Amino acid sequence: MLSIYASSGGVVEESNLRKFLDVIVKDKSKMAINKAGIVHENGNIAAATSRFHMSQKDLKTIKTVLTNEGMDRLSYNGVTYCIKSRTSEQLVAFNGSNYLIISKTDVTYVVVTCSSRQKHSTVAAWINAIAQKIRERHL
Repeated sequence: MLSIYASSGGVVEESNLRKFLDVIVKDKSKMAINKAGIVHENGNIAAATSRFHMSQKDLKTIKTVLTNEGMDRLSYNGVTYCIKSRTSEQLVAFNGSNYLIISKTDVTYVVVTCSSRQKHSTVAAWINAIAQKIRERHL
């Protein structure tokens, strides 16, 4: 399904990232996705749902947490999340009602909030697969 979105070079095109976001939110209600966005390393939002927000402080925290395995909590949009799982490329955290799922690509972060305990693992795997496709296309 994702293979139809190909990059024509090394230039990051917002429309390509928008297509990936459209794939993420296609089954938004079925997957219990509340918000989603793709954010560049510099903090610019490449594509996002209507209520998505990422501050520079939040981005700095995410970068720190992804590289520091000693951290067990993070604050995002003023809400504290406990880290449930982490790899060098993905982070899954929970705040009691929502899951925060973040996957890092070469130059972007794919950020999703999910409200389903039953589906958060499926959403995390889906976001990780999308992030891998973005990495393969050097977006």
